[in-house]
Amino acid sequence: MSEYTQTDKFDVFVSHAGKDKELAKDICRTLENKGLVCWIAPRNVIAGNSYPEEILRGIEGSTALLLVLTENTQHSEFVLNEVERAKSYGKMIFTIRFEDVPLPKSMELILSSNHWVDAWEMDYPERLEQIVSGLKNKQSVSFEPINTSALTKLARVAKKNVISIAILVILLGMVAFFASMYSPVPMPDFYTELSEVQADDLSVSVKEAYAGSGKLYLQFQPVATELYGATELLTGQYQAHADFDNGVSLQQVVSLANIRFELPEMDSLPASVTLTLSDFTNDQSVSLTYDLPQLSAIISVGEETAITKAAQRLIQQLASANHHCFAVDGFVTRVQGCKFGSMGMAVKYSQLQKVMDYVAIGNNTSDLQHKLVLADKNKWSSGGFSLSLVQDNIDVIVPMYTDEMYLQIGFTDGTTSTVSQLRTTGMTQGNSVVLLAAEQRQAPDLLLSVSTNLNQAALVVPYINAATDVQYALYVGVNEAMQANGNMRSKTGLVLNDLMSIGTINLVVSIDGESTTYEYKNSIASAVADLDLDNAKKQVKSLLGCGQAQCSFGWLSTTQADIDRVADIWVGLSATELVSVEEGDLSLLNRAINSVRLEKLAAEKQRIANDTEQTSNLGFGTPVNLDRGIPLVERLTDEQVFKTSDDWRSIENKREAVIISYTFPLERLFFKVEWRDGTFSNVFVQEIN
Repeated sequence: MSEYTQTDKFDVFVSHAGKDKELAKDICRTLENKGLVCWIAPRNVIAGNSYPEEILRGIEGSTALLLVLTENTQHSEFVLNEVERAKSYGKMIFTIRFEDVPLPKSMELILSSNHWVDAWEMDYPERLEQIVSGLKNKQSVSFEPINTSALTKLARVAKKNVISIAILVILLGMVAFFASMYSPVPMPDFYTELSEVQADDLSVSVKEAYAGSGKLYLQFQPVATELYGATELLTGQYQAHADFDNGVSLQQVVSLANIRFELPEMDSLPASVTLTLSDFTNDQSVSLTYDLPQLSAIISVGEETAITKAAQRLIQQLASANHHCFAVDGFVTRVQGCKFGSMGMAVKYSQLQKVMDYVAIGNNTSDLQHKLVLADKNKWSSGGFSLSLVQDNIDVIVPMYTDEMYLQIGFTDGTTSTVSQLRTTGMTQGNSVVLLAAEQRQAPDLLLSVSTNLNQAALVVPYINAATDVQYALYVGVNEAMQANGNMRSKTGLVLNDLMSIGTINLVVSIDGESTTYEYKNSIASAVADLDLDNAKKQVKSLLGCGQAQCSFGWLSTTQADIDRVADIWVGLSATELVSVEEGDLSLLNRAINSVRLEKLAAEKQRIANDTEQTSNLGFGTPVNLDRGIPLVERLTDEQVFKTSDDWRSIENKREAVIISYTFPLERLFFKVEWRDGTFSNVFVQEIN
């Protein structure tokens, strides 16, 4: 496997956030076309080597680090670590800003402002050449003012829009034509005052910061020949205000050569904008208004393009239905609130609206029957599942009716995510949740979540719209408030035992001063019974134990309630031949045990004939009643029987409840339990102690 050596040297290490990889590749190509050698991940990472070690070798082997700075930078821990390492190694550090964003706080003490370059400024090419020259000569670079000719500025401005290119070509053609005729060409009268600038002198457009960024900028650029030679006007600084007719106002300090505003999200598209420029030095100002249809169309196209690209990125991010969940019902943990995206970086509702059509949930992958539609709040609740919105954060409320639920996202383009599994977080044993049945058809869903282990319960209204106040009542006339969290209401910390005897739970919902009371049948007792049965099924083997003469329910491990959940017990000498204790017909079991008895009796008689010491070395089981001194032959001579106990279902006031007894020495018995709900346990083995 190849590795870097001390001879591996690079001119520049290109540091960038993962989301800016395409932009970083473009910078790398530009620098390498100018003769520099770049180190960039993942291209220069040797396969099979430790990624962090490769990063450190790349920084150590480079003369300088070039930081690609966008809004994504502040979210990248790798970039911060790379910049810190480069600083500690004494490397030169250059920063190229591709978005008008401040330096991340974590880097302010590291990066020097005289090494910043803004990619949108007119002197960007010269600054880039200074960086290249400095790296080639292994010299530090401090950026000083550069005198750029008006013609060069003209070419750069014109390069950015077709109208200016056409004007430039026409002007240069005219110059060439008249020069060939030996006629003097009169130069245009360049503007000297800000007040001379008119609306037609600037073009307006909407563009992305860079491809795929999703950020839209409103840009004004000079197109008039009267501005191309007005160097002082172009390079001066002005206070710029953009006032849209939909009430949105933006302001920025700009140069006339490049006026741009980052567009925020707007409730409605503006039909016109007025740009006001004010001079700081001589109090001059000018207001320029741009027509409705043109600007509205440009912004619509720009927003549509940005939304499409943002949607593609978000769909890719959510394709695996990435989510994280938390309990909303206190310590009970059976009602989960799930957010989309990784922990601490949940996707906002305003972003989800652009790409997500619905969320489908169910308890198996083939039947996701509960569909929550983002665009229709009338479909934000189904069967206890719901959406809850707090400001711009949205949670999917999921009652975990089973330990595993399944979720899928449907996107606005018709595609769907993979089906994702939801698991209960926290304690699961002894926990359950039920959807209470309401007397009124229009009643909101009410969940009752319980923990038998903690003797706690919680009431959760997963979705309720426009309510100003929600209260619950366990007793008539005693209303108590529920806690609000977006569209959800909850009350945690209730005592489970207090709820067991209550037949009806009321919900009082107030909207604009009018209150409505909804009644719900409290099915918690049956739910707890089902929960206890489920718990008993999970630990069936511990319900009973077997000794040398009998198998029984023990008072230390089994309660009367445990026995009451059992409908019948099946027992046998093998897993394939079991008989019912409840029916009491043990003939099959007795025939089997006596067949074994006769074989052992013949073997014991033969042993005695060969052994004058009259002692038994029988290796089958453990003989019982040895203190009586009864020889094994005599005990094997008598017919052996299994007997069931008439009161095996009762353990009240007894140390144990005997299920079945036997006189033959056994090693093990096989059991199967039939439960009250008609289901059976798996066959299990009880060793004879």
